[in-house]
Amino acid sequence: MNSATLHVPALAEVFAEMPGDLRPVQSGLWQVALSDKDSVQARIVDDWLVMTSPVLEPRCAADLLECNGRLLGWVKFALDANGAFQVRAELPLDETRLDAPAVHQALAEFRVAHAMLRGEFPLPVPPDPLTAAAQADLISLCAEAGWPAVPRGEDSVAVELECRGSFHQALLGPGAAGLRAVTGFAPSDSSDAEAAEAVAHFLLAASAEVCMVRPVVETLAGKTTPKFEFLFSSYPSAALVAHAFAALSVASRICVEEVRVLRDPNVARDYLALRGGESSASGRSATYN
Repeated sequence: MNSATLHVPALAEVFAEMPGDLRPVQSGLWQVALSDKDSVQARIVDDWLVMTSPVLEPRCAADLLECNGRLLGWVKFALDANGAFQVRAELPLDETRLDAPAVHQALAEFRVAHAMLRGEFPLPVPPDPLTAAAQADLISLCAEAGWPAVPRGEDSVAVELECRGSFHQALLGPGAAGLRAVTGFAPSDSSDAEAAEAVAHFLLAASAEVCMVRPVVETLAGKTTPKFEFLFSSYPSAALVAHAFAALSVASRICVEEVRVLRDPNVARDYLALRGGESSASGRSATYN
């Protein structure tokens, strides 16, 4: 039995209970109105529930990369195959059950994302410190997920990602309103606006290719570091942790060299001119190949 056949009846019940006007489009495809102009389309793609909503306000890629760092949970800003910005979420569909609370949470986060586009930014949520016992629990959780971890400092654990030919690590530790799995690229002190926009444009396009994780950017002491992350709003299952580390591995593998090259102002200028606002993404939702 494929995912669509298995999950369509249960998802139909979940969406019927959500606030907002529901319009079933066809089997395995729904549209939920959030407001007079904002709506979310949800569809089953392989073993994922992919939820998307268009960004109607004019924005630049670098701005949306910054906005991603303020979001919680499943949602992210991304760039679709047609070069249009969107709010997006991908939820894994378990073979035996449907995580209805995650669907409800994702729809609520779409409302927050659209509010951010109107300038309503949520207050930052400071992470809770991690105790030694909690750190040991995370090591056990990662082992159960099939991703061995070692302590990193006092507040996180480190996991080696699967990136052939190069070494990349992800950290799992305290994040806003829960736990955060994150991996970063090399920091840059470049202040070139075109390079920043080109990197942001590429990462937002890649974000539509790699399920679950989202690109963010952090600036510290004048250096900018692009990262991919996933925030767990509650203590995660081993299966969800495994999904997150697999996705972070793919994101690192397909982006690290491109990010390095696009930091060259000349390459960035050519990239933006070539794209003309269009995405290099193919529009498919990648899993962990």
